[in-house]
Amino acid sequence: MAIHPNSTPDPTTTPPAVYVEKLSFRYRSLDDEPQPKRQRSAPEAETIELPQTIEDISFSLPAGKLMLIAGPTGCGKSTLLKCLNGLIPHSYKGTLSGEIQLHGRSIKGQSLRDLALQVGTMLQDPDKQILGSTVEQEIAFGLENLGIPRAEMHRRTSDVLKQLKLEHYLGQLTFALSGGERQQIAAAGILVMQPSIFLFDEPFANLDSRAVDELERLIKELLAIGSSVIIVEHRVEETLRLNPDKVLLMREGRQIFFGKSNYLLNPLYACSLIVNRWKIY
Repeated sequence: MAIHPNSTPDPTTTPPAVYVEKLSFRYRSLDDEPQPKRQRSAPEAETIELPQTIEDISFSLPAGKLMLIAGPTGCGKSTLLKCLNGLIPHSYKGTLSGEIQLHGRSIKGQSLRDLALQVGTMLQDPDKQILGSTVEQEIAFGLENLGIPRAEMHRRTSDVLKQLKLEHYLGQLTFALSGGERQQIAAAGILVMQPSIFLFDEPFANLDSRAVDELERLIKELLAIGSSVIIVEHRVEETLRLNPDKVLLMREGRQIFFGKSNYLLNPLYACSLIVNRWKIY
């Protein structure tokens, strides 16, 4: 039932922002797999080969488009994001196979630093991402790590605040901001790095209705300036309101659907997924 791209990118046309072909990954050990409240394996225990966390994932996303990755908890959504931003295999070890290309270039051999300039990732909890004590320090944090000259940092920080209409946050302490405001500042800290692809890992979790509206507006602004956006979410109602161009549904590490969102809004098609024992959300 899964729908796969049936060809590699055509070199005579503009390559997609993200191209994934037959991607599979197995964590090296239970200690590497991100499962909540799991038992750590004893040092003397025999090594057990883990099942594939994701298997045979294929899709493509044109530049400047929005994609939703949905599925139940534990289906491999966050693992897929880690493959896209390079945390797998750089920080999480295991067996990785398949191909990932960003704007027509394979990510194999690229460092995390190289990938950070192309892909920005927003975590579910902005408190785990925000390190600066003030808004200016937070937005400039990544630029400082790259050794960008101070004058250039000030210019780019000012530009991104204007671009996202966040100038009124200048001088504020990050801990005093609301959850939605911290999400916006975290996004500004990513945007200032000038990536072309944004990954959001369950961004609507734990947000009130006002914060959800703010985040939706931010995503629309990113798309308006030509960025490509991928959202991982199990609360799909908010994301479907953004009219994603593509939807990837996952279950038990495999994709069960990839295509346009209007198919999922068709009751007959949605029922066919359920009849075939695939729980959509």
